[in-house]
Amino acid sequence: MYAKWLSADIPVSGIDVGYDLVVGDWVAPFGKGKTSDMLFHSEGEVQGDRDYHGTLKVTFPGQGNGLISFEAPQPQSSPLRLPYEAPTDAYQSSWAWRSVRRYNTQEMKNEEYIDDSSKTRNFFIRVRTESDAEGKIVRAMYGKIHAPFVFDARGSDPWGRTKKQYVAFTYYLNPDGTRNVEYDPKRNLLKSPKPYDPDYENLAP
Repeated sequence: MYAKWLSADIPVSGIDVGYDLVVGDWVAPFGKGKTSDMLFHSEGEVQGDRDYHGTLKVTFPGQGNGLISFEAPQPQSSPLRLPYEAPTDAYQSSWAWRSVRRYNTQEMKNEEYIDDSSKTRNFFIRVRTESDAEGKIVRAMYGKIHAPFVFDARGSDPWGRTKKQYVAFTYYLNPDGTRNVEYDPKRNLLKSPKPYDPDYENLAP
């Protein structure tokens, strides 16, 4: 499987930015990716580390592509947290996250705080779906995203100096066309040029 922990600022705010799960990079001109398996559209405004708001919408372009949420806590003993096979249907084309904080300095408390990042919300995903003339799926790539899927309107800099929004999640994608999403950590199809890179290694099954 292709597996990676993605931790990065989204290259540009206010437009759709594609991400190629097979290449493991943003789609050109922001990276080496060629196919937009996921589109990231983020907006945000930061006044400080306790005064910010932003939204992220992730879309899976193409008929039949999408994601399904699956609530499951991070396991304490066995690293396996999702079923071995991805579902056959009920994939939805998009999901949205919010990241908001408005802090009252006089009362020293949050007037508003929203963080849609979740430690229990995992996802099954389906991309590169091909269908026949009758709409029956003949080929697709299935995978999963392990919780937490993190979105932060402040970007990687808590004071918002990057003027971008931050996203982090671990994904797994099976290229063989089956719905099997069990990952063998010793057989990651994505490789880093570095001798050791945590973005590609020590990822849970």
